[in-house]
Amino acid sequence: MSMYKQKIALDLDGVIWDLVKPWVAEYNKKYNDNIQVEDIGEYILSNTLKKATPEELSAILLEPNFWDKVLPFSNSYEYLEKLNTEFEVYIATKTDYKLYEIKVERLLQLFPFLKQDQIICTYNKRILDVDWLVDDYEDNLLGGKFNKIILDASYNRNIPYLNWYRARDLKDVYNIIKYGDK
Repeated sequence: MSMYKQKIALDLDGVIWDLVKPWVAEYNKKYNDNIQVEDIGEYILSNTLKKATPEELSAILLEPNFWDKVLPFSNSYEYLEKLNTEFEVYIATKTDYKLYEIKVERLLQLFPFLKQDQIICTYNKRILDVDWLVDDYEDNLLGGKFNKIILDASYNRNIPYLNWYRARDLKDVYNIIKYGDK
């Protein structure tokens, strides 16, 4: 008789790897601006990176070699591997179809212990049948019957939330899920 493994869905961008840092760096270079990641006060980047249209910002993600600059957060590898060993883990990403293949290839390159069937692309995370959802964007955590962990970022520090946990990194996420630490 096997024991039940809790199901965890983790967002990709802003949870497992840092997409914002290289995106802002490319934007600054291209548009001769000096925005810092900590200057970003809301999730929608085009509200802060105002010298580019939303379409121009999206085009940065399709530039050659951009994804080589997207790297995991400092302890992501260690704690994603731990989570993956001890729980049933899925990566739930809200990704444009033009970027899906690029992101999956990069994810599997950086985290070879993950399998393609663990990756879910959805614009509606409320439909996920998991025990936990970890995300950096508060709208993705609304609704749903799962426990909610918001990963801390400059753009979500002032949001009101109810019975959500807040984590600084995947080590915090691991400890919250494993031990119930708030």
